[in-house]
Amino acid sequence: LAWGCDARGNSFVAKGDGAMATCARTYVPFVWVVSPVAETYRRHDGKHAAVAYATLRGHLLEGEERLAVERRRGRRLRVEVLSISRGSGPLGRAVYPFIGPMQRRFFQAQLDFVADRATPQPGT
Repeated sequence: LAWGCDARGNSFVAKGDGAMATCARTYVPFVWVVSPVAETYRRHDGKHAAVAYATLRGHLLEGEERLAVERRRGRRLRVEVLSISRGSGPLGRAVYPFIGPMQRRFFQAQLDFVADRATPQPGT
C-alpha cells in the first residue's frame, strides 16, 4: 500500500529537493495558491500508509493535515483525512472563510487519488 498525489484536478502536493508545498486552484481561472509545508509524520508498512504535514511561515493558514490509509480484510480500505487549521496573520484571518471550499476540493482530490489507486485495473 503506497501513497502519493499527482497534479490532476484542482489540487496536489508538490515535493522536491526536501521541499514540500500544497497547491490549490483558486476561484480565479489560471491562478493557483502554493503554500509551503513540512512533513511531520510518515508511516508505511504492508497494512498502513499515512503522511502528515504542517504549515510553514508564509502559509495563509496555521495547522496540520493528515491522510491515512489502512488496508482492511479483502480489498477494503479505510481512509482518513484530518485537517486542523486557522487563518494566519491578518490576511489569513480575512480570507479564511473563503478557503473552506478550496480545502474541501483539495481533500476530495486526495480521496479521489486513493480511490483511483485502489480500484483494480483491467487485467490485474
